Amino acid sequence: MSRSKTQQSLRSLGAYASFEQLASYHLLTRQLPLKQNIKALSQLAGPYKTRLRGRGIEFEDVRPYQMGDDIRTIDWRVSARSGHTYTKQFCEEKERQVFIVVDQRQHMFFGSQNAMKSVLAADIAAMLAWAAFHNGDRVGGLVFNDSEQTSIRPKRQRNTILSFLHKIIEYNHLLKSFEPVPKHSINDVLLEIQRLAKPGTQIYFITDGFDINEESSTYLHHIARHSECILLRPIDPLDEHLPAKGRFHVSDGKKTAFFNAGNQRTRKDYQTQAMAFSAGLKGLLGQHFIPMIPISTTDEPLTMLHQYFSASKGMK
Repeated sequence: MSRSKTQQSLRSLGAYASFEQLASYHLLTRQLPLKQNIKALSQLAGPYKTRLRGRGIEFEDVRPYQMGDDIRTIDWRVSARSGHTYTKQFCEEKERQVFIVVDQRQHMFFGSQNAMKSVLAADIAAMLAWAAFHNGDRVGGLVFNDSEQTSIRPKRQRNTILSFLHKIIEYNHLLKSFEPVPKHSINDVLLEIQRLAKPGTQIYFITDGFDINEESSTYLHHIARHSECILLRPIDPLDEHLPAKGRFHVSDGKKTAFFNAGNQRTRKDYQTQAMAFSAGLKGLLGQHFIPMIPISTTDEPLTMLHQYFSASKGMK
């Protein structure tokens, strides 16, 4: 059954995303407040815990030191130049800094229904970026593939978001089936984020997390200490369940293997491994108070974002 044009406008379909589609979410996300729905998040893995840090603080001015002021806020350079002791004044940031990390590596170029996971990731990133923009936040991000990464400095500008979307499309359209590429791990990206993210930043990771490991935990620990992090995980039905029946061949571009999906043991082993991986990833992220939100290629991404980022009934 074909989708109507109205339905199609709610998400991207197919192997590649388009800039026009990502830009069109500017209007659709006006009612997406990006306020965490604690009730919905808690259903992901029991009681939900988070380290809410608000919008952080930024330097505003200096004034003469007064008895009782915290000595850690003394501005030693100004004090040395003036011959009198001055202390720094801070104010709450008027704009939160939002940083969106988008995985466009080869393993994301997969999908059995509606769209590739790489396309779904592009949709999610664009929707989050526009929603944060409507919320008055400074928006930036980092897009990476198997060989390189590009960061966009967070700004409260429409052109910054458009540049971010252009970079997502550029990386997305570089993806090709079974193309041999240099390896670029998630840990390389996490190291860069650790360097770029300011304290108080809201960080959205959009990746299926296939190579997040114990080494990643060290980087995540340092990032999550000062930032509020959420991982949105694009998945496909075939990531978790084999087809009910049929003989299939799979390939990594070099080797090919065949399997019988109708074999009960094969199906059970496959599902068991998938569930174990998902549980392990969720547990590792949970150590750092990072919730994991799975979004399937069969889902409407905007609907899912509303489920987790619109305040639940009774909440303000």
